[in-house]
Amino acid sequence: MNHNSLAGQVRLTLVLAAATFFLAALANAQTAGESSTSTTVTHIMGLEGVRNNANGKLTVGASGLQFAGEGGSSDVSIASIRDIFVGSEDRQVGGVPMMMGKAAIPYSGGRVISLFSHKKYDSLVVEYTDANGGLHGAIFRIGRGQGWEYRKQLVAKGAKASPVADIEPATQEVKNDSK
Repeated sequence: MNHNSLAGQVRLTLVLAAATFFLAALANAQTAGESSTSTTVTHIMGLEGVRNNANGKLTVGASGLQFAGEGGSSDVSIASIRDIFVGSEDRQVGGVPMMMGKAAIPYSGGRVISLFSHKKYDSLVVEYTDANGGLHGAIFRIGRGQGWEYRKQLVAKGAKASPVADIEPATQEVKNDSK
């Protein structure tokens, strides 16, 4: 194999990789521009008739918040919502195999893996009353940045929510000065 054909293959690979990244970024930008009111979420707990840790679709409709998934379905009307809370969290993914891999890397190299083994998500908590006047709270785990969108959509449809600052906490940067 000569040097020119090897250089040509490298160039072709780089061009194909750049085109792939460009198309992925373009598709991501188009998806981000659409305001979706239906997302796949995890219902942690709190909805009547839905089992805990059930995956399903969470939809903001004209009548309220609807969850339909593998563990059941439930509706929360706009009028019954008393408050909406949003929080940002992260969790380490990989379980025991990831922990063993981090421990096996010498010279504290496992710390580098820890940088990439965290998944960030939002928690959406909806406080509502049932038909008998009982107070309930439903907790959902949704994709990062989507919690505030759900809150805005519910408030726009008339749901009650505590006032918050104009700056969303998920976008604020916290500095650690205690070094």
